[in-house]
Amino acid sequence: MNRSTYSHVVVFGIDGMGNFNLRTDTPNMDRIFADGAVTYHALSMAPTISAQNWCAMLLGASPEVHRFTNSTLGRKKNENPALPSLFARVRAAMPDAKIVSCSEWGAINGLINEEDRVDANTAHGSAAMMDIIMEKVKERPTLLFIQLEDPDSAGHAGEYGSEDYLAAIRLDDDYVGRVYDAYCDLGMIGDTLFLVITDHGGIRCGHGGYTDEEKYITLAAAGKHVPHGEIGPAFTRDLSAIVLYALGIDVPAYDEGAFSSQIPDGIFPEIHGQYRRIIPKAVEFAPRETPDVHAEDGLYRYIDEDRVRLALFCDNTMTDATGKNIGIPHNLPKYYSAGILGARGELGRTGYVTFPSLTLGTGSYSVAVWLKVDRSLDEGVVVWANKNWFWRNRKELGMGLSFRANDTVFSIGIGDDQEEYMAALPQDTADDGWVHVISVVDKETMTYRLYYNFRPVLTLDIPPEYRDVGDTEMPFTVGNDGTGAFSNEKYDLIVNLDDFLLIDGVMTEDDARRLADYYRYEVE
Repeated sequence: MNRSTYSHVVVFGIDGMGNFNLRTDTPNMDRIFADGAVTYHALSMAPTISAQNWCAMLLGASPEVHRFTNSTLGRKKNENPALPSLFARVRAAMPDAKIVSCSEWGAINGLINEEDRVDANTAHGSAAMMDIIMEKVKERPTLLFIQLEDPDSAGHAGEYGSEDYLAAIRLDDDYVGRVYDAYCDLGMIGDTLFLVITDHGGIRCGHGGYTDEEKYITLAAAGKHVPHGEIGPAFTRDLSAIVLYALGIDVPAYDEGAFSSQIPDGIFPEIHGQYRRIIPKAVEFAPRETPDVHAEDGLYRYIDEDRVRLALFCDNTMTDATGKNIGIPHNLPKYYSAGILGARGELGRTGYVTFPSLTLGTGSYSVAVWLKVDRSLDEGVVVWANKNWFWRNRKELGMGLSFRANDTVFSIGIGDDQEEYMAALPQDTADDGWVHVISVVDKETMTYRLYYNFRPVLTLDIPPEYRDVGDTEMPFTVGNDGTGAFSNEKYDLIVNLDDFLLIDGVMTEDDARRLADYYRYEVE
């Protein structure tokens, strides 16, 4: 079968739109894609954050592979030679191609390694940006990439789904129509694949979780070869494969640990039934009780006793098994059978525990814990913290970790600013399954490291001004934030966990493997 190719591709990216365009009038998108292919249930990569998803689109990889976040995207360029950007791949295959990238969020253009050959700009305001774009269209680019931020800005300022937010979608719909009509006027549209995509939606005034409002996005395609109908399952990261294929460039082989962008069904008539899906798998253990810490198969055989600062095994009590700390339970934490070892604890709205005398100091430490996945969460439930977790107050001094439907968030605040480090759960994590999380704060190297199921997945720099963040006036709290109000007063949230361990110093990969041996877990 002949391969469907085009001389031009337009990618019109609308930040924060999700699939909220279904809730308002979008006459231009309606007419453009009336005979094309559309899905309103493509998926944002987790976490549903801008950097993680625009980079997934332009690097063709999942966030845990490309490792860009909102904090790092503007600070560093893509220096992974095994993961060149979409722009670099097009340039390598088509040296004379005209490539235009116009991003209202200028940090995205940091993904362009060949800035002397790609038109990059950081104009503020979509109206000014559109004037630049319309001039660039006249140059008949091979690839035109556009990213505008109107809906996302309106959602953060007010609320996703509000009238101001929907008005921002209508504004960008007008811009989509202007670009499309310009291609028509220049006689280019007949050989152009025209795409509209977004990175995520939102809920209330934010996003990052995995609710339907945040994760479902619009992906639409129009072009001479596009069949009329619905696009099959797709993620944001699939944009790279779609563009490469449309321009006649070979799409790299699928590799979940590298380039994993795929071509969904429904955009090219000859592509059908090739889309791979990851099958979730549950963490399974032979039932056994928690051994005594000093026993032959106990915790201290695997982690030195002097390093274990706190051990909560959740076996019908939140008593510290090390005997080093006195905990104060609040309300009534619940306990259930079928934990990882022995029982598990349910904390949050039902209860939590504080350790007023436990001090972190300003040195390095690690927290290890089993967390039970809950895809119904529409907010991050706090696992532990010694700070205020409410979003307006996260700049306050302290640290903590929260668990959402599809990722974890570590937050550290210095009083007037904060850093947040998010990482999606492994894609094969089963619904209602378990995931083991090790968070490491290394004050020597000033890095935050994260392990999922005893494998390292993330290492990010912590700014030097956060070096002395340690204890606060709020107690070290497990199952809620330091105020004791986040999960039970501001929200209605629970977290099921088992074996909460606070470890002194940095847990290394060898430490993680020894801990895996303790649980008799085989690390792949």
